[in-house]
Amino acid sequence: LSPRDRGKNGFRYSAALVPAEWDFFTHGAPPSLGHLAWGGITNKQGVVLAQLHLTGQGCAEISLADNWSRLHRWAVDMGAWVTRCDVALDDFDGERGGFDEWVGRYHSGAFDIRQRPSYRTVQGDSGDTLYVGSRESGKLCRIYAKGRQLGDEGSSWYRVELELHNTQRVIPLGILIEPDAYFAGGYPVLAEVVVSADPCPIKTVVRNTAACTLKSLIGHCQRSYGRLLSVMRGIGYSADDIIERLSVPGVPDRLRSVSFVAG
Repeated sequence: LSPRDRGKNGFRYSAALVPAEWDFFTHGAPPSLGHLAWGGITNKQGVVLAQLHLTGQGCAEISLADNWSRLHRWAVDMGAWVTRCDVALDDFDGERGGFDEWVGRYHSGAFDIRQRPSYRTVQGDSGDTLYVGSRESGKLCRIYAKGRQLGDEGSSWYRVELELHNTQRVIPLGILIEPDAYFAGGYPVLAEVVVSADPCPIKTVVRNTAACTLKSLIGHCQRSYGRLLSVMRGIGYSADDIIERLSVPGVPDRLRSVSFVAG
C-alpha cells in the first residue's frame, strides 16, 4: 500500500495498491493496481465501511498469483459485496467477427432478453465501438477493436466487455471465481461465444416503485402540512373531518403511472 494525502470516492483516507517490493529507482513509478479507501462512511448499523478497487492490471496480478479463490474467501468472510465488475473476452484473432458482425448480431436479436436492449455506436480514430445496454440499468456490453486502440492498425483483436453494476441487481461474489459463467449469462449471444461455461444470469431486482413514490409523497405532506394537521386535531377536528376538508378528487401525477395495494 502507498498512502495518499487525500481520500477517494467519499471516503476520508485512501492508499494506492502497488506491486510488492517495487524498485522505484530502477523501474520508475509503479503501475496502478487499484486502491483501498476507508473512513467517514458507515452503513445503517453504524459499521465503518471500506472500498477495494482493482484495475485491470491489478486483476492480472491476482491471476498470475492464482489468488482469486483466496480473494473470494476473504470477501465472503468480510461480508463484502460487489458494486461493479467488468468481465472481458479477448478475441485476439477476430474469429468471432468485427464491428459489423456484432452490430448484425444485435439487430438479429442475439442480445434480446424479453425485449431488445438499447444500443448505440460511437466512431473513433481507433475504430467503432458498439454499446448494448446502459450503466444506468446496471448492465453494459461494449465491443471494440482493442488492437487498434493500442496502435496496431492491422490488428484483428476485438474485446467484448461486460460491465456490471449493483443497480437493479445483486452481483454475486461468485463472479470472482467463475467470471466466464457470469459473462455468458449477461446476454444470450455471450453464451454462444463462451461455450465452455454454463451461463449464470444475474436476476434483476424489481423495486416497488409505487410504494417508494407513495412514501416520498407522504413524507412531503408531513413536512409541509404536518403542523397544520396537528393544530386542526388540537382544536377539535376529527380524522374524518380533516380528510373531508383537505381531500381533493384525483390522483397525484407521480402516482398515475404506477399501481399499488394499501397495507
